[in-house]
Amino acid sequence: TQLKMLYCNTNHSCAIVYNLLQIASERQADIIFSTKPHQYKRTTHFEGNNDGTRAAILLNRSIPHTTHPTGYPNIAAIRINNHVLMVTYASSNEALPPLLDHLTLFLQAIHAPVILCGDFNCSTALIPGYTTNARGEEFENFFTINNLSVGNSPEPTWHRGALEGIKYYFCCRLFHKA
Repeated sequence: TQLKMLYCNTNHSCAIVYNLLQIASERQADIIFSTKPHQYKRTTHFEGNNDGTRAAILLNRSIPHTTHPTGYPNIAAIRINNHVLMVTYASSNEALPPLLDHLTLFLQAIHAPVILCGDFNCSTALIPGYTTNARGEEFENFFTINNLSVGNSPEPTWHRGALEGIKYYFCCRLFHKA
C-alpha cells in the first residue's frame, strides 16, 4: 500500500494548519507530519505529546496504527504495519546533540524500517549543492551512526526574505543495522 505524506512546519499558526489541511485534502494525503503545530487550549489534533509538543502526526482515521511513545516533546512517532514514521523539531536556539542523542537511542531500539522527517535547522553537504555548517556536522554524524539516508532533492525547503536553504529533511532507514 502506498501512502501519501506531507510535511509542514506550521510555526504554531492556526491559519497555516487550516491551509495545510486544505492542501492535504486536495492531494488526498494520508499522513501529515508537522513541526511546531498550532495548539488550542493546550490540545492539538495531531498524534504526539499535548504538553508543549513541537512535533506531531495527523493521519487518516482509516489507517491502522499505534502511537509510539518517545518521551520527548520534540519527537512524535507512530507504527504502521512494520514501519515506524517519525517527525522531529530541532530549534535553532537549542543545542542539537541532546535531541540527536535521544533520537539515536530511540532508533537503536527500533528493529524496523524508519521514515524520519522534520526541521533540523542545519545545512549539510549530503544534499548536492549545499555546504555543511557546524550543526550539519552533528546531523551527518547522526546519519552515519543510524544508517539513515536523505531523500531530499536540492530544492530549498526554507525561505525567509532573500535567504533560502534546506532545513527540513526527509530521511529513511530501510533496514535495521545490527
